[in-house]
Amino acid sequence: MKKMVIFIVSVLVLGVISMYSCIANSKRIEQEKTKNVTEATENIQEVIEENNNNSNLVNNINNESNESVQNEQKQDTQIKENKGSTTSKTIRKSNIESTKQEKSTIQKTQETNNSKKENKVVKTESSSNESKKEENKKVEITNEEKRVRNDKMIETMKNVIKNNETEDMKNFGYEIVVDSSIKSKTNYFTYTEKRLISKILYRFGTIRIYAEDLYVNGGYAHTECFIY
Repeated sequence: MKKMVIFIVSVLVLGVISMYSCIANSKRIEQEKTKNVTEATENIQEVIEENNNNSNLVNNINNESNESVQNEQKQDTQIKENKGSTTSKTIRKSNIESTKQEKSTIQKTQETNNSKKENKVVKTESSSNESKKEENKKVEITNEEKRVRNDKMIETMKNVIKNNETEDMKNFGYEIVVDSSIKSKTNYFTYTEKRLISKILYRFGTIRIYAEDLYVNGGYAHTECFIY
């Protein structure tokens, strides 16, 4: 029983101590917040005062500069009024001469620019003509293609088909016909025996074949085979 009482008392004491510490901490935090707020407001006031002082200085400087400018303008107008008609005549003459010089320089620059443009146009035309001639030469060279029927390859294709007859060919019959018109109906392939056998797997009836050699610029390029 005594142990229970001691335990309860100790728990109560610890609770009171923790409550007191929490209250003390909350008061300390509030005091620090108020200090920070007051310091911030003081800093803001100082900045505002400095800005006001700076604006006053700027205004004073501007006023003084405006006064000096006005005084200089007054002096200039007085000097201009005191000058006689002789000065105005000389000024007019100088202005007329300067305008004449400017016109002459502008005309000269325009003439030089026009001559440069004409030279550029002539050069571009000549260069374009030369490039066109070169392109035409290239086109003429690359367009020299020649196709020649390859009877040897046609016989090779016939023999491969006969030696590799499919069940459909045996059951339904077939006929091999050499026909150059199939070039427009199907794409060519490069010959290998396996490739040709794969193309006749499901063929029977009329089987049309053709083969030709392609020569480019007088040189052999490749052999094109057709089956349809």
